[in-house]
Amino acid sequence: MARADFVWRLDAPLARGAGESLKAHGAFMDYWQLGKGRSYEKLYRIYAEEKLKKPPARHLNSLKLWGARYAWQARVARAQELADAALEAQWAERRAAARDAGWDDGELLRKSAQQLLQFLARWRETETQEVREDGTVVIVRTIKPAVSLSQITGALKVADELQRLAAGLETDNVKASFDLGEWQARMREQLGALEDGDA
Repeated sequence: MARADFVWRLDAPLARGAGESLKAHGAFMDYWQLGKGRSYEKLYRIYAEEKLKKPPARHLNSLKLWGARYAWQARVARAQELADAALEAQWAERRAAARDAGWDDGELLRKSAQQLLQFLARWRETETQEVREDGTVVIVRTIKPAVSLSQITGALKVADELQRLAAGLETDNVKASFDLGEWQARMREQLGALEDGDA
């Protein structure tokens, strides 16, 4: 049982308390360092095996006496509670940072995909030469969209998923929003310009 006159700080349970000897506090810190599987017996065995260093205690009963007198169990429980709370706060900050980064990345990708819409109606032209059997050289012009529809919808889908994950929303069956009619109209307009020789 802890001494009635022994006082320890709730905000610093591992700190040395008033009236706690250096040896007793040293043993307490060793006890804390053992982790969740700690016990007086385990600490005693460690001290008994130490040959080069003088341990704080040489008898198991001394550890038990200090443990009861200086509230080791209550202090350890409080220290673990504070450590768990600090770790949870750290992970909360990391989750918030990851959420914000995911949202920002999704927004950036969405804007980039929308900017690519400007290039959907542009064309990429390539030329190849074919030589026929009679020796005639034929130039073949191939005209394709500069950016494919699948590239844009894929980017929009990834952007949606990033932002939904950041917001804690469902990501299954996410569909990228895309105005196919607008894309087709731009294609027809530009194709007409190519045929008229204006592009």
